Amino acid sequence: MFIGRQALADVHAALEDCWKSNSQVPERVRIELDIAVGEIVANIVEHASRGETVLVQMSIEVLSDQINIDLTDDGIECEVNPDRAHMPDELAHRGRGIAMARAVLSRLSYQRSGAQNHWRLASRSFA
Repeated sequence: MFIGRQALADVHAALEDCWKSNSQVPERVRIELDIAVGEIVANIVEHASRGETVLVQMSIEVLSDQINIDLTDDGIECEVNPDRAHMPDELAHRGRGIAMARAVLSRLSYQRSGAQNHWRLASRSFA
């Protein structure tokens, strides 16, 4: 479990530990997942916190040709549909996170269930 503003650093540390024990995962996939997870967790911490500490849980499933990552948090509901996220105007200061995550993943989904947000990220295939 990752807590509040420290969640982003802790999530990256957990990913680094995963990569150390799964050397078969190509560097490209590692970088793409680092970007995608970082953007989603940063959004959770910034937008889902209601000004309070948000708790984030992460599970990583390493398959022979793909990585699946589940992120769950107890923050407020996300108002952005990840299927419709797009890059903003180049002069915009914000709004790139979900679009960037989508761009490097094969799948990004979001669902609200009870008092929890659930994000599912799937890497591109790497056989």
